[in-house]
Amino acid sequence: FLGTKTAIPEMRRAGGGSIINISSLAALPQGRDQEAAYTASKAAVHMFTRVAANQHAIDNIRCNTVFPGPIDTPMMREALPSPEILEERLTRVPLGRLGTVDDIAYGVLYLASDEASYVSGTNLLIHGGGEKRGRDGREIAREVQVDVFHRDDLRVTSAGGTALHPEAGAQ
Repeated sequence: FLGTKTAIPEMRRAGGGSIINISSLAALPQGRDQEAAYTASKAAVHMFTRVAANQHAIDNIRCNTVFPGPIDTPMMREALPSPEILEERLTRVPLGRLGTVDDIAYGVLYLASDEASYVSGTNLLIHGGGEKRGRDGREIAREVQVDVFHRDDLRVTSAGGTALHPEAGAQ
């Protein structure tokens, strides 16, 4: 919040810019073992960024969120102290490895670049293919994006996506 608050006036003077906030996959409901306060704080980053993107688009300021998955950092190594625990954790990552700091940096670099000039209010999940299944194989997270249409015009599809309701816009 404070970084965004400080950057907005400077970006307005410069004619625009890109704000990239880092959240966590913990912001997406995944299971009963999550820490509630951490999850809530990361979800707040996500929603703050979405609102900031809408409020500051008029100033040519883009705001996006990066959601890192399990990244090979000292914090992750501390949380996964044994090879067995790491191996079990990686069963939920389709690419079968921890991400690297460079994986995240390249995603941030893209969002900051002119190549992403039409990308705002978006979530970039950098997570090795997903964190969608728990130890028992059951689905634990589903991404549903509802952006443009009024919610009465949308219906959730069986695949977890969204589609226009057949009667949307018909008047």
